[in-house]
Amino acid sequence: MRERSGSYRVPQGGAVRLQTRQERDEEAERSLEARRMSSILMKEALGEERDRRRFQYPIARYAVFTLTLGMFLACIVGLIYWNTPSA
Repeated sequence: MRERSGSYRVPQGGAVRLQTRQERDEEAERSLEARRMSSILMKEALGEERDRRRFQYPIARYAVFTLTLGMFLACIVGLIYWNTPSA
């Protein structure tokens, strides 16, 4: 166990039991897996929240679609108008 001061204290039962290399590797692997799962779950939660907020109302989605289509159409009409020779 490690105290806040940074020094190691001996358990009440007696001497400190040293970990074997295999035990340390297994513990490190478990820790890494736990962090990876936590990271994945956090990203999924944030992604779902972002998707939910992106177009919260159907009218907003419709408005964005209409404006995009209108601007595209205006560009095409403008190109045709300004490239047409006058009579």
